[in-house]
Amino acid sequence: MNGGTVVQEWYGRLAQVVRADPKKSSALAVLTLLMAGLWVRYVCSGLPSSAAGSRAVGPVVATADNSGAPAALKPAQLVQQWARGRIAPPSRNLFAVNLDEFPDDGMAPKAAAPTTGDGFWDELQKSLDMRADEKNRRRQVIENLRGLAAQLHVQSVEMGQTPKALVNGQLVGAGDTLTLPDAQFRVVSIAPEGIVVESQGVRLELLMD
Repeated sequence: MNGGTVVQEWYGRLAQVVRADPKKSSALAVLTLLMAGLWVRYVCSGLPSSAAGSRAVGPVVATADNSGAPAALKPAQLVQQWARGRIAPPSRNLFAVNLDEFPDDGMAPKAAAPTTGDGFWDELQKSLDMRADEKNRRRQVIENLRGLAAQLHVQSVEMGQTPKALVNGQLVGAGDTLTLPDAQFRVVSIAPEGIVVESQGVRLELLMD
């Protein structure tokens, strides 16, 4: 395959792509022309100012023409001289920060407030202590009611449609109240073996004597 055939084949493919998507092809052509123009402008204008300031370029050596005047260097020669030049050391510390240019904006972290002993663990300990105290009080109430209920003697039980029980000489049924000098007990239920009484939310079973 010779060069002419390759060019024709490449041109045919390019024409096919342009016909397939004219908008994208036009945009690509514009970008290509723009890039070419920038490159030509860069080469013709010589070194950029930033490159010239960041490197110390040695003396320019130019050959004189027949008239005796020094000839100007080509852009490619200027680039080579800049690349071979010595890098100038920075004039200031790049890592130094001038704090005067950053005034306090009130976003600095505040000092932690002194602990007052009311943290999470203290509150948890208080809660556990309160529960323990309440449990102890409840146990004491139950023991007291058991001691008082021991004064009630179930003498007999009469079962039937409406069960009755004889307690301390008093005939009672479910819902009746048994009164003692220091407490009152409500009859909850009556069974053949005894009765169930309640006081202060505590239920106790009293067996028949």
